[in-house]
Amino acid sequence: MQDFFIKHKIALLFWILAIITFCARIYINFSGELLIGNGGYYPLQVRTILERGELAFPDMPLLFYLNAGIVKTLSFFGANVTDILIIHVVQIVDSISIPLLLIPIYQILKLTKNNQFSLFTILVAAYSVLSFYTLTLTTTSQKNSLGITLLLFSFCWLIKHIKTAGDKKHLILSLLFLLLTGLTHFGTFIFAIIAGVVYLGFRYKYKAVIPLFIMVISSLFIIYWSDPTRLYRLTTIFDELLTTPPRPPQLILLIIYSTMAMIAYKGFKKYRDHFDATSQSIIKTLIALLVIIPLPIINPQFTDRLSMYLFIPQVLLLLFFTPLLQPLAKKIFTGMMSFVIVVSLLFGILIGSPQSLSKAALLDLKNLETGLSATDKTVIITRHNLEFWVAWTMKVDVSQESKFDSILEREYDHIFVLNQTKGLDKKEGPPRDQERNHFDEPIVPSSAILVDSSEYFKLYQFK
Repeated sequence: MQDFFIKHKIALLFWILAIITFCARIYINFSGELLIGNGGYYPLQVRTILERGELAFPDMPLLFYLNAGIVKTLSFFGANVTDILIIHVVQIVDSISIPLLLIPIYQILKLTKNNQFSLFTILVAAYSVLSFYTLTLTTTSQKNSLGITLLLFSFCWLIKHIKTAGDKKHLILSLLFLLLTGLTHFGTFIFAIIAGVVYLGFRYKYKAVIPLFIMVISSLFIIYWSDPTRLYRLTTIFDELLTTPPRPPQLILLIIYSTMAMIAYKGFKKYRDHFDATSQSIIKTLIALLVIIPLPIINPQFTDRLSMYLFIPQVLLLLFFTPLLQPLAKKIFTGMMSFVIVVSLLFGILIGSPQSLSKAALLDLKNLETGLSATDKTVIITRHNLEFWVAWTMKVDVSQESKFDSILEREYDHIFVLNQTKGLDKKEGPPRDQERNHFDEPIVPSSAILVDSSEYFKLYQFK
């Protein structure tokens, strides 16, 4: 038995780390009265699939159908399909997604000559699942969590394909997980495509033109098939290139990641001979991503979201360089990663993320149902994140103030505006001719009539 533990020490520590990560995420998921952030979006999508066989809102569908499949399976074993069951399934699946990330991390670790036990490699793995990057992807960003895990599986099989003289089975598995990534989350898929383009460019240079063309066209087709609106958004990423200067936080992140890239490139030049040609192409790709992704050359929102994935090249570079790091360098990285992990856990567990709605306010929504007109052509306009809970409770179409136009008026016979009056740190919104945040309470048109009110809400009818 002792020999077994010695032989499998690193694998056992990975299992312990997975359990710790799951416990941290399950605590965060169940610590509030309701799902945090826009968490209501996920159970709403799942329930709509179970009731109508389709999504309530166009989106990458895989995660929602996975949750719906689990709920349906539980019903076969006698469980009643209730709203609370759907919410709990959503919470548990989200808690499992990131711990599964440790499977490809462990496999990549072995592929980078890190087979021997090392507390440093365990710390690198802990950094991948217990830092801000992944702990903040709880409830609100469930698609990101599953997408990142699927992406790492794709990277893992690609590295195996590269290192096993082109084994087609590994390539097929890599492409399969890349497809699953695309069917899960738009942003993660875009990051994967950028990484693929950079790698093919480094590895095959001008010979990569045809593979790059096939990759880009296939990716655009997957995006269009899943959600055409995402494809349109992709065409707008350069709209603010010459009109919106980079914000200070963006410039700070650019400096930080560029510094990381320079340190990694310096180490790569020093130890180039320790890596084979394929590993060199992978390492150069990882370094390039640290520079390319944070560049403020596209829509700031896209830059911010894509930068969330930069922990992936950080972790993979550390795994590649671990056998070559000097003791002093390991001590520095150990201190930095330990600090980030501890602060991230304290922030995630003690502070957490805000809820968009309290349980009392959610229950209060039901008191407004009598004020609605009994027709399918009814829509309620409300602030972002609240609209999902409104649709969840009232089973009615919802929209946001920014989409309140003549098209909406033509599509619906009855239009309502809902404002929350209690339970929020409210500030007076700016006049309508100024830019408004979609998290603000919508402005009620002057011609609207108050038709119902409750402890937390006021419901106005515009049409």
